[in-house]
Amino acid sequence: MDQEWAKALALMGSCGLGLLTVYYSTNIWGWNWEKLKEKFRAKGVKLDYQLELLTGMIAMGMMFLFLFPVIGWMMHNIPALFGILVVVYYPICIMFLRPVTFENVLKIVPDFRIYRIFVVFSFVAGGFFVIDGFSLINFNYPLELAVIMIFLGILGQTVPLLPDYIEKITRFDLGMNRKWRMNDKKSSQALTFLGGLSVVTFLILRFVTGSII
Repeated sequence: MDQEWAKALALMGSCGLGLLTVYYSTNIWGWNWEKLKEKFRAKGVKLDYQLELLTGMIAMGMMFLFLFPVIGWMMHNIPALFGILVVVYYPICIMFLRPVTFENVLKIVPDFRIYRIFVVFSFVAGGFFVIDGFSLINFNYPLELAVIMIFLGILGQTVPLLPDYIEKITRFDLGMNRKWRMNDKKSSQALTFLGGLSVVTFLILRFVTGSII
């Protein structure tokens, strides 16, 4: 019991320290995220949504550095930590590299928080299988089995990151071809559809992987 309490306190302390670092770097140490965006802009990154994604990647990277040793000690599963890193960074990289599509998603919700929603959808669809695949490496399963799990997980994560293709295939209005943003009702319907598709993708992959392992 004492060891469990120690692990819980260590995890909370690590999370708190990571959050404080992000806070202090932003508000007290003078690390201005807007200035950071300007530096990225000077390097050739022109689109506002891409600047938001890059600064988000840095903030999550800082958190990961604090969580890495504690979670590694608690879980005794270092490969799974790399799986978590892939799960978080993969959708961000895909969104960054698909500017035409992911500028259009602002027609669903005209707020940069929409990109966090897509990260969540991507995690729901395939994140579990990516992390599970990396975990298999830790438990001496055949390497090919781990590779298959990771591949299927990444495939699942990709599904909600293709709203333009999903709209063409299903004919469901996801705002990809609109000139103006959706109204609130249409916006809710689009997000509900993508969320439901993410859950269905997870269930299909769960059935497939269940027959493999």
